[in-house]
Amino acid sequence: MRGDARVVESPLDSNRFGFKVVRGRFDRLDAVAILDEIDALRADVAILRLPAARQPEVAGLASAGLPVVVADTLVWYHADLLRHVPAPLRNADLAFERCGEAHHADVDRLVERTFDGYSSHYASNPFLPRDGVLEGYKEWARGHCLPDGDPSGRVAWLVRRAGEPVAFLTCARHADECEGVLYGVTTEASGGGVYGDLIRFSQAHFRDRGARLMKVSTQVQNVAVQKVWSREGFAIAEALLTLHVNAFLSASAVPPAEVPLPADLGDSAPDAALVAAVRDACPLASPYVARLSRATVRPGNGAGARVVRVSFPVLDAGGGRAHAVAQVRPAAGGPLDGVAWLDLAVAPV
Repeated sequence: MRGDARVVESPLDSNRFGFKVVRGRFDRLDAVAILDEIDALRADVAILRLPAARQPEVAGLASAGLPVVVADTLVWYHADLLRHVPAPLRNADLAFERCGEAHHADVDRLVERTFDGYSSHYASNPFLPRDGVLEGYKEWARGHCLPDGDPSGRVAWLVRRAGEPVAFLTCARHADECEGVLYGVTTEASGGGVYGDLIRFSQAHFRDRGARLMKVSTQVQNVAVQKVWSREGFAIAEALLTLHVNAFLSASAVPPAEVPLPADLGDSAPDAALVAAVRDACPLASPYVARLSRATVRPGNGAGARVVRVSFPVLDAGGGRAHAVAQVRPAAGGPLDGVAWLDLAVAPV
């Protein structure tokens, strides 16, 4: 890993969605620096977070031509466990059972019942498969079903009522801080303070073991859980924007191809020349390219011979759409000299 990197690879996301996904957190946005980091990893989708107060800077990414999606606003709440004493559970009939590998099937079923259709930042990206979102929550929850004393600090509980699984919770411990990661309650068991009892249980568990601070987070529109947190000693501490940059510098539904940069293309890359490059670079796509609906270009440095590498991360003739990426690079190889993202209307031969 580069020592100064702020964007790193996310293998779990990459395996789940079939694209090369990277993640990073920034205190402020610099379109050129971000694209350079994305290019260094040849990333397809970059998931970036920054303080919500920096929202006006997002327009700068769009103005620079980056294909950015404002995916969500994440809010973090903190509870001081040195001062807050968790209240007793309201539902004495709930049984909390530590989860291990043998609980994976039960946890998967509970995730399906509690997170199917949940609106996360992944759902805001039109290029990410919807089935991958729910599978991601399952994988995330299973990753906390670990034996006592696991050095990762991750832990999970299955919650039963009259012997039947009705809820689950996953948490993590880091030194004297802990995090409530995922909580889920089935529709049948919701109401009556069950969710609040999950919060109280996890607070008491970690407080009794010396934790001084507990953190939880959710999307800003998830108002119901924030009301519970506020009643249980939490206060809002931070709000972060989640951005997706759909760069697609690696993925292609068909083999990518390269053509020499047309002499008249220059640094401004006229639309007609880009469409011609798309046709020349990928004969399979030629009959499908009907019109160019959007093209944005990052100016290059113009030094030396260059080539246009054209890839098609999305090529769906039956659905009438394609997404192409035309990367301008030095003919001898090297970092991006320019890039255009093209949304194409397509029609079968």
